Amino acid sequence: MQKLYAAFLALGVLFAVLVGQNLVGTFISADRMLNAGASDPANQPTDAEYERVTRLVAAIGVAAGQDADWNPSIVIKASTVLQAYATNGEIGVTTGLLRILNDEELSFVMAHEVTHMLEEHLFDVILLRLAVLFSSAVLCLAAIGGAVALFVPSARKQWAVTLWAISLVCAGSMYANSKVSVANEWSADRGAVMLTQNPEAGARSFEKMIAASRANTSTRPSYMLGEQVMGILFPSHPPIRERIAALRQ
Repeated sequence: MQKLYAAFLALGVLFAVLVGQNLVGTFISADRMLNAGASDPANQPTDAEYERVTRLVAAIGVAAGQDADWNPSIVIKASTVLQAYATNGEIGVTTGLLRILNDEELSFVMAHEVTHMLEEHLFDVILLRLAVLFSSAVLCLAAIGGAVALFVPSARKQWAVTLWAISLVCAGSMYANSKVSVANEWSADRGAVMLTQNPEAGARSFEKMIAASRANTSTRPSYMLGEQVMGILFPSHPPIRERIAALRQ
């Protein structure tokens, strides 16, 4: 029985280590990835690129029925990574992404991010993401005790139960966050179709991202194993091929 508890506890510690890597990636590797190539002068955004993105976002705002006071902050990050994002008052895109897309395709991507902003998707997931961060941190701390308990037979049962109870809470919050996040991405794709009336441009933008990632390894995020595993188990986005197929339907 002690060996069974030890095996159960070891699996719990392993899961906690993977969660810990994912937690570290949230704060460290994600920021490093987003700034890949930032030191290269060739990746610095130009005034013309700011004017281009601002023009497209303004047109999307008009299509969305926003008044003249609607003026989100536009950020262009010097990065080879292919990414766009939206917060409550900011819309961002990397130079790596905007430079491979034409105006129709970039407009679709910006409309996707505008939809996130207008539908306040950030608020939909903020409590879930805080729950993920908190439960992940608690699990990682508990794993330290669990690793010690592996060598103390009398403590194995207690630590195994504790570690897996926290693991279930952590996995549950990750699952809920994943489901809401994926639903928001589908909603933002639908919003972009409505705002641009050009689903084909959206499909082409995704295909260009796939092709660019294959051709240039610097555009690919360098995840740790924990990030890879958690990304597969609890994805934040729908599969890109499914999104392309949905747009073309």
